[in-house]
Amino acid sequence: MGTPTPPGPLGEPDLSQLHRAVRALGEHLRPVTRVLVIKSTVPVGTSDRLSGWLATRRATAPPVVACPEFLREGSAVRDALYPDRVVVGTSGGRGLEDVRELFLPILEQDFPPPPGLPRPPGPERVPLIVTRPSSAELIKYAANAYLALKVSFVNEVAALAERTGADIREVIRGVGADRRIGTGHLQPGIGWGGPVPWEGHSGSGASGPKPRRTPGHRRGRPPGE
Repeated sequence: MGTPTPPGPLGEPDLSQLHRAVRALGEHLRPVTRVLVIKSTVPVGTSDRLSGWLATRRATAPPVVACPEFLREGSAVRDALYPDRVVVGTSGGRGLEDVRELFLPILEQDFPPPPGLPRPPGPERVPLIVTRPSSAELIKYAANAYLALKVSFVNEVAALAERTGADIREVIRGVGADRRIGTGHLQPGIGWGGPVPWEGHSGSGASGPKPRRTPGHRRGRPPGE
């Protein structure tokens, strides 16, 4: 299940479409329904809550598995076929085995590459990372937020290079040579945009306990407002 979860007025994810889809699905669940896989970017704890809701309506409700996607705009098919990893958040049991079987051709990389999308060089198998559902949901948020952070950071360094006469290309080459950093997403540009980085940037703050607010603390405004 992959429904949009756009940001609400205060940055919190709007889960109304996901909830409507799950309610509709709940009316048609049958004993042969084996697993419900959540692909949407959702706040931490959503899969567990959906699992509890389904359990109150069906004695044999399927397990709910969090399986976030990590796709780039313009490279979605390539990233789906040749991912860096597959993350499966589950409480174990039937759900894990069903999802593992579903992803087996991707994990083993034993399918014939489609025309125009040759298999890139690298490891012959894709890592399967099995976690609890809440960890899988947080992995998605953390990855989105960190990628946005890298783009924002290198743009700040590029602005500093422009003011000081440094060459940002030389700076990136020197910084990226550090194996702890690398050059991925370390290219200056117009900044990050689109729904996915914004989901990781704003939605993560709506996922966990709210921090204590100090006098004079003000809520930040989303970019562009």
